[in-house]
Amino acid sequence: MIPAGENKAPSFEPTILEAATRYWVLVVGMGVLFGLLAALYGITRPVQYAAAAALVVEDPAANSLLDNNTAARADRYLLDQMQIMETATVATGALEILAGDEEVGSLTIEDIQSNLSIEGTSVSDLVTITYTGETPEQAVKVSDAIARAYQQVVQEEQSRSAESALEELDRSVENIESNIEAVDEAIAAVRSGAPHREALEAQLEESIAEIVDLQAELVAGPSAERAAAIRTRLLDLQTQIATVRTLREVDAADPQAAALREERQALIARRSSLITTRSDLVIESQLSSTGVAFYSPPLAAARVGSLGLVRMLAVGVLGGLALGVALAYLLASRRRVFTDRDTPELVLGSPLLADVPLFSDEHLKGELPALEAPRSAAAEAYRFVAASLSLAGSGVGNTFVAVSPLNGGGKTTTVANLGIALAREGQSVLVIDADFGNQELTKLLRAAAGEPPGEVPVGITEVVSGQTFLNAALQTIRLGDYEMTLLSRGTQPVLAVEFFRSPATRQFFKQVGDKYDFVLIDTPPLLQVAYSGSIAALADGAIAVVDHESPVRQAEDMLSRLDFVKANLAGYLYNRAPLRREMTVVDGSMGDVIGDRGRVVK
Repeated sequence: MIPAGENKAPSFEPTILEAATRYWVLVVGMGVLFGLLAALYGITRPVQYAAAAALVVEDPAANSLLDNNTAARADRYLLDQMQIMETATVATGALEILAGDEEVGSLTIEDIQSNLSIEGTSVSDLVTITYTGETPEQAVKVSDAIARAYQQVVQEEQSRSAESALEELDRSVENIESNIEAVDEAIAAVRSGAPHREALEAQLEESIAEIVDLQAELVAGPSAERAAAIRTRLLDLQTQIATVRTLREVDAADPQAAALREERQALIARRSSLITTRSDLVIESQLSSTGVAFYSPPLAAARVGSLGLVRMLAVGVLGGLALGVALAYLLASRRRVFTDRDTPELVLGSPLLADVPLFSDEHLKGELPALEAPRSAAAEAYRFVAASLSLAGSGVGNTFVAVSPLNGGGKTTTVANLGIALAREGQSVLVIDADFGNQELTKLLRAAAGEPPGEVPVGITEVVSGQTFLNAALQTIRLGDYEMTLLSRGTQPVLAVEFFRSPATRQFFKQVGDKYDFVLIDTPPLLQVAYSGSIAALADGAIAVVDHESPVRQAEDMLSRLDFVKANLAGYLYNRAPLRREMTVVDGSMGDVIGDRGRVVK
């Protein structure tokens, strides 16, 4: 036996195929619904046309005097221009270009923006402007208008930038000229501090003029006496000029005057540079770029948005199926259920004893295939459980309780068929109907034995209370060549919770365990009736009945309950499973199994 709670593995998730199979109605329904919607959309959707204009953008500021940071934003320039093309400013410009064109019709800024598509690539500066319109003419003209409006916007922005730059240059030149005037006034003030300087400058000018006149007279060929006098005077004038120059050099050594002259020269050079820049900028603004290196206008529009009725239907069906599968998987993940006979072992941590196929898969109408259809796969499954318990021997005990989470889980049917299978093997079997609420096991076995469905007068309650002996309460259920013993509830009023916890009841179960080869106990649903856990604790082992496609959460709660009452879980029976091909056998082989050489034993 495996103690409840040992080797408990984490819960598992369903596969997509399992989810789609479980909720196939949902998947198929979604496929049909979306197929019809797609077909309806294809029929009612108006025909549209798309035209594309292509242009290669360039940054007008790349080689401009206006921008020294072009390289810093080069990576974003293309994306920025694509966003500009989608703005209301460009759409407004396009509407102005298209004003009065009857082929375009009445459009708004929102119409243009909602039907406009701008695409570009990071590996080139090529931008495609696509407009989808109601007519081919509208698509062609609007896409062309968008491209032209964009160029106008770029050119206007360049002109505004140039005007602003020229104004700033003019203000700078005016400031420099004002500074030059201020420096000139400062130089004049320095000079005014040396009165002899002006006289020397005047004397220098007079000397130079006189030298020019005397040289001209000397060239004219005067007399010898006059020529000698002229030469003497020239020597005197040269001496005066040299004296004045010497005085100038001395005056130039004044630090204040030298600094002012250097500042004046720097201002003059800066003014000259700004004037040159302004001249270049004027020429550049007159040749301003539109921001487009190449433009290919749209020539024709293509019909778009029409896949044809068959294709629309196919796309809708496929999309619906995909959505249906996704919803099915979501539902299956939230409502985890067992879909395979081996998966409960991951939760219960106990071995599979047998998987019992759904009776209707074998066209079985009764609830006792071990008796009524011994060659069926269901009967063979119960014999598997009986053989496992018989071969296990005293190591696992001989008192077993069948448990399931909720009502209708198949406990009663399991106990009845397992008891029949053990009795057919020649084992002495006692089945106890401990489900005090309905006594379905008693009704089922008495009907199988052909006994009237009358109420049994005494049972386990009278035996435990000492009102009667065990033999008086036992009922013999004869099923052809073999028999089994049944112990029902009885008539004594008891509180079930206290009854199954009492020392007398515990002693009773030990006694009957010693008297019979096997004791099988039917109980109420474990998660719905409290005293069911007390019964499980009295038995040597519990056999969990797990239905196919039953919620995993119920099995987890059942295991927690068994662990809480310290019940031992011997294994589980996978109930109402799909009939597998390998579960069916030929009659010849089955004859050896049931020991009748082909004759059906009832």
